[in-house]
Amino acid sequence: MEYPWYEIVTDRTLQQGDILEDFIINVAIPKSTEIEPQIYNVIVMSQSCDIAEAKYIILCPIWTRQEIEKDDPDFFKAGKVGHLKNYRIVGWHPINKCELAGFEHPWRVVQFWRILEVIKDEVEAHINSVGKHLRLLSPYRENLSQDFARFFMRVGLPKPLELS
Repeated sequence: MEYPWYEIVTDRTLQQGDILEDFIINVAIPKSTEIEPQIYNVIVMSQSCDIAEAKYIILCPIWTRQEIEKDDPDFFKAGKVGHLKNYRIVGWHPINKCELAGFEHPWRVVQFWRILEVIKDEVEAHINSVGKHLRLLSPYRENLSQDFARFFMRVGLPKPLELS
């Protein structure tokens, strides 16, 4: 049995796992009162059951390997790709390449460290303007959601456990 990672969404629905390419987000500039529009590829992290009543949508950025290495040249050194593939890098979640016509992209990584809260109307306006977008499918969407939850439920202990 085959389990495709993505589908192309042609209607105007919004669900967890929807991928929005070239989404413009107004970002506050640190130590300033100014806001600067920045373009991100993002994935919807809000629970689908909450979206209908939501005023805001939670998004996380999606990066290619090249984009991550540009910002952090050492990120993938020392076997990190293997750890990433096995979902063992805290705050980062890999998603597979897409080969659907018109939506081709390499494997990418969702960054949980950077959470973006956006007014729902802005997200819906983007979906209406692009017409079609990708949606991450089950069970990969649930795996993403579970990894996101694990990122938040971590507990930092004051000192490591000593086993002898």
